[in-house]
Amino acid sequence: MPNSHSTVSMRVFKEHTCLLCNTVFKYRMDRIATASAATAEVAEQKALTALEGKLKTEVDIHPCPVCGFYQPEMVVGRREVRHYNTIWLSVPIYIVIFVAALMDLISFPLTTIIATSMAAAIVLMHVLFAPEHFNSTLNTNLLVACDEVKRGVLRLVKAEPKPNVSSVPVFRIKGALGLALSVASILPFLAGDLRALVSRWHYNSCWYPPIASQGDTMRYHFGYRRSFGRIWTGQSTAELLNAKELGVTTLDIGSAPNSNEKYGEELSAKEDQRDSYFELYEDVILNDARFGNMTGQTLKLSLNLNAEYPVVNEYKKYEVHFLNQCQFAELTLSPPGSGTAYKWTWIIGYIVGTVCSVLYGTVFYMKAKRTSIGLPTRVYPYTEDAPSAQS
Repeated sequence: MPNSHSTVSMRVFKEHTCLLCNTVFKYRMDRIATASAATAEVAEQKALTALEGKLKTEVDIHPCPVCGFYQPEMVVGRREVRHYNTIWLSVPIYIVIFVAALMDLISFPLTTIIATSMAAAIVLMHVLFAPEHFNSTLNTNLLVACDEVKRGVLRLVKAEPKPNVSSVPVFRIKGALGLALSVASILPFLAGDLRALVSRWHYNSCWYPPIASQGDTMRYHFGYRRSFGRIWTGQSTAELLNAKELGVTTLDIGSAPNSNEKYGEELSAKEDQRDSYFELYEDVILNDARFGNMTGQTLKLSLNLNAEYPVVNEYKKYEVHFLNQCQFAELTLSPPGSGTAYKWTWIIGYIVGTVCSVLYGTVFYMKAKRTSIGLPTRVYPYTEDAPSAQS
């Protein structure tokens, strides 16, 4: 293991040739690097190598003392990093939200709101990062440069005539391309809800998924309880209360067993899960074929749940708690197949929206990367006199 550390620093002149007017100027630049290795000699060599890389690639921000132009490598590299970070920080967040929705931890409508808002915010962030604010007013930059020259921070090596330019145009994605990319980054997240709206499918806000049709399995939540290891087991039934109103004597409504784990004499769980919340639910199966002819009809249901779950008592042992709960709920039916169609439209739309959001940011990132290259720079010791870049 490394047991020797070395820190080296150096003060140099960094020389630039202005991309706008070809003026050569320099400024003082200080850098420091630290490295670790098994021996002091190796650590020092690694630190010197790191320091050499910093002196070669890094720059400080100073305007040209003749025209006030900030060089591309000074300002665009910062935007490049911001675009890159925005892209790759958003991807895991999109994935976490997506998985949470599929696991019924977040409802589809709420996920749509979160993802759409996030996509719109990302579009705005890329747009705000894009303009070259540093070079929007060269005359103002020139005042900064003159002050830095007076204070000895900035030094003129070889002057060239000042160009008749007051500002540099900023980069923006214009016209149809910009509109298409921004819309494609936001609209797909709304695909499932837009299809439901256009198709006039009925929303059931208390159910998962929110669109119900013949053959679907619908989940109703009874709320949260605390148990050992989030373990619980139970049986449930569903009774149709308005069968006569719907013109039938009875309908086949199945209720899936709703247990997540069986337990015996001994239980084990992670330390942070021994006393944690879990959610009770009932899965209602709309397996009667006659549901297909009842589009727009509302089912009035009586949902009964008998559950048991272990709870740790004051003696650090678990005891079984029993729960009997009855809940009345309504469920409005949509055309056959609409529930599955909504879910797949939502999933595909979410994936497409995530991809388009990444592509939208990549356009800005690649543009920033392409425009971050200025004229060659030069580094030499601080005590050396400043020769011309063309000497």
